[in-house]
Amino acid sequence: MQLLLALLLALLASAALATEPASKSEEQGTCSAGSEGCEAEETVRGPFLAAQYHYNSGFNDKRTRWFYKVVRLAKELQRTLVVPDFNVRVRNDTMEEHMRPFADFFEPAALSKYLPHVSQRRFRKATGGNIDLVFATPETVRRRYHLECPGNNQMLAGPVPITLFGRKFTAKNIYCFNYPGDGPDAGSAYRSSMEHFMEMSRPHAAVLLDGYDNHDYAGQTLDLSITRAMNIQAWQQEKTQQAEAQAALAYNEELMSEARRVLALWGVQEGEYAAAHWRRDRHSAAKSPSEFISRTRAWLAERPALTTLFLASDTRSQADIDMVFRSLPVRIVRYTSDVAAITAPGRAALVDQILCVMAKDFLGLEVSTFTEVIVEKRREIGRGADFL
Repeated sequence: MQLLLALLLALLASAALATEPASKSEEQGTCSAGSEGCEAEETVRGPFLAAQYHYNSGFNDKRTRWFYKVVRLAKELQRTLVVPDFNVRVRNDTMEEHMRPFADFFEPAALSKYLPHVSQRRFRKATGGNIDLVFATPETVRRRYHLECPGNNQMLAGPVPITLFGRKFTAKNIYCFNYPGDGPDAGSAYRSSMEHFMEMSRPHAAVLLDGYDNHDYAGQTLDLSITRAMNIQAWQQEKTQQAEAQAALAYNEELMSEARRVLALWGVQEGEYAAAHWRRDRHSAAKSPSEFISRTRAWLAERPALTTLFLASDTRSQADIDMVFRSLPVRIVRYTSDVAAITAPGRAALVDQILCVMAKDFLGLEVSTFTEVIVEKRREIGRGADFL
């Protein structure tokens, strides 16, 4: 489960490539018309880095955490990032009906200021549908491509037909990476394998990191100290680089405007209210209504000036919501269908996040990636957080 996280960490630690600067152009759906750095017909240059996750699990905060790591990796490797689409629903319908472009969720212009990026469609056009090297575990190769690797840390020669988020490509070679596990010697094993991979990938224009079963790794914090010793100066530099990468994933402006609209509707301004995130359904961090009410009541008592609480919650029980509304001594507001102008799956959840980021104080869940993203965004603007 920790595969792609460890892979990204080790690659970041081994990165030493110097490459030709890439174009900042993008197509519609990845770069908004008129955005800074966008020239729709400019030639796209590599080398490229694409990364694929288990997209059928839908769009959620594990996906955004995964994508943040890929952004960091592409920057370190000085490669043009292939920006993925996101699957916003988990249903039996065709995938194409539910794949939505990056620009539906984040601002392409902000990403363009950080690194060159390209849509999947333009990546396919630039490469002729050929990927030079796919990096995957034998398990991923078996499950996604229905092939058997010749052995660990060995090359499976192509051509091999593959898919990248549903689009057809041809892999010239697949490197079967040996996943060493999480034991005490795992770090050195990753570094050794990654150094070998870096040497192999250096001459290739198009490289794909393919992770199939990566649901659990994606929300974990990127910590380069795992893979290399760092002095205080290097650590401070790393924290600065992390902040720059996080700022590159700026929320879509339409979502920001929607958050400001509902705040005006509720008669409050940014920084004048409290916000809380409550998980109730099918989650390790789930709290019962009584647990949430007890903790939140005490938290609010320390903030008597905040008389409005924005509640972001996944609970489907109206009885639970009614209990919370009755039990907390403040006005509670939620981004629900009676006020929401944005209802598309994934996008509405990001409006919830934005409203939590805009609050003066925030109460979240320590083991939730939804909370984790909010905390990171709040940290960017100098705001803190408390935890249930």
